[in-house]
Amino acid sequence: MKPKKPTGISTPTYNSILKDISQIYENAQSEGDGNWNKTTLFAHWKIGERIIEVEQGQKERAAYGDMVLKQLSKDLNRKFGKGFSDRNLRYMRKFYQLYKLKEVKTQLSWSHYRELLLVDDSAIRLKLENQSIAEGWSQLDLQKRVKQALAGKSQKSDSEKQNESTPERLKRPLMRLYLYRVLQKFSSDLEQPVPNLDLGFSIRLKVNSNYAQKQSVLTELSKLKVGSVIESRKKGSSYYFEPVSSAKELFTYKAYLERVIDGDTLLVNIDLGFSVFIEQRLRLRGLDAPELGTSQGKSPLPPLQKGVDAKKFVESRLKDCNFLIIKTHGSDKYDRYLVDVFYLKGEDNEDKILREGIFLNNELLEEKMALLVE
Repeated sequence: MKPKKPTGISTPTYNSILKDISQIYENAQSEGDGNWNKTTLFAHWKIGERIIEVEQGQKERAAYGDMVLKQLSKDLNRKFGKGFSDRNLRYMRKFYQLYKLKEVKTQLSWSHYRELLLVDDSAIRLKLENQSIAEGWSQLDLQKRVKQALAGKSQKSDSEKQNESTPERLKRPLMRLYLYRVLQKFSSDLEQPVPNLDLGFSIRLKVNSNYAQKQSVLTELSKLKVGSVIESRKKGSSYYFEPVSSAKELFTYKAYLERVIDGDTLLVNIDLGFSVFIEQRLRLRGLDAPELGTSQGKSPLPPLQKGVDAKKFVESRLKDCNFLIIKTHGSDKYDRYLVDVFYLKGEDNEDKILREGIFLNNELLEEKMALLVE
């Protein structure tokens, strides 16, 4: 039976991913080196990688992704019998997002990893992973530990949280790209006043007909009160502007990592929209990581090691990221902007990182690479 193509994806693209996943699975089936578990894990990771590649190329949205996975599930199960529920395909996608191939531990089975993928806290997940190997837990043993870990984390009282050595988690902020505040109008030629948008980082943009698709858009924008928030949407070489009721999601940007300076400081190139970019040195909000030449607290490690470990941790987490999403919160006493940083390895879809991105600030706190600060 000819596979049915889901809405929102071209037939050649869908046939390509179906063929590639089938080939990955068939190659795994034919492997004869005796390490079936390793072959299965690697195949599932590669299938997750292939799904992500197609989603990136199609600029996947949530509804689109659901349709593709459901159709893939039907076609693959029809071809191979079982093992390709849309839920299992989601696990494979998450498997690729959370692990590098070299990090996959072949002492654990796919059933083990399905349980581990339910744990969002990377520190707890790694601890369970290592304990499962060391103590030889079955999938059912691990399932119980995962449930206990998740229940224990959600049932802690406020007083217990305050007495824990592990820092509190920061609250995930509201975020939305391409929002701007309308500032006081001005005219460079003293003849025609035009709106002025705050792009952040002390950058102001005079909006004129080169940006707006129609002169009526400029007229409507010019009627907005100073301080109003608008959303910019690009179509072709022109922009649309729409009023937004809330300012809580302002100052959220795509950023491209230049280098990690230390455990809590990054150098990035920020996309402000309208083809405007700015390079900035940023400080992660709400935490304090050790400097490269210092330790932190009463660590038994040599002074240099704690700072180096924090930097290496951040480098490892942000490696292979196409871009980051940052949310700014003003600046510190050194004029470094304070930010929350979100990422997904290999992901190229803005909406997905806004919705599902891993919160780097909290990872550093959970791994005890940094201290929580007010």
